[in-house]
Amino acid sequence: MAFNDNINGQGFTLYTIDPTQQMFERLPSRFHMMFYKALNDSSHVEEKFVN
Repeated sequence: MAFNDNINGQGFTLYTIDPTQQMFERLPSRFHMMFYKALNDSSHVEEKFVN
């Protein structure tokens, strides 16, 4: 990923402002696709959350 510069050594970059992106920065790459798929998959959303 383009955000893996680790400018301050904490896994965050100065130009990354998206909290979700920052959260994924600190996770192992094998979890990235699993979480991105879950975030983009609406099949698991319950009816009460659908407007």
